Amino acid sequence: MKNKEFEIETNILLLEKALEGKELTSQQKQKIIDDLNTYKDELQLIIQEKTKGAIIRSNARWYKEGEKKSKGQLKTLTADKDILNKCKRLYTYLTNVRQLK
Repeated sequence: MKNKEFEIETNILLLEKALEGKELTSQQKQKIIDDLNTYKDELQLIIQEKTKGAIIRSNARWYKEGEKKSKGQLKTLTADKDILNKCKRLYTYLTNVRQLK
């Protein structure tokens, strides 16, 4: 999965550089933007799967060790989800701003 993630991130960087680097027709720009969006969607899916995996492993560890989630731990999970959502919104905003340029 890490190789796929690295490949996608590399492709995103290359496509963003291609958008900045030279004069392109509107059709070429649109093709690059479409490809960028596709790669970004794939990357987002990988990030979501990794996040789900981390949550599942964490819950399994608590279950195995006989611990129960305290209110503090539940708040931490909620805070972690909030942070991830804020990061996602920021990334989406930055992507949209970059596309407007």
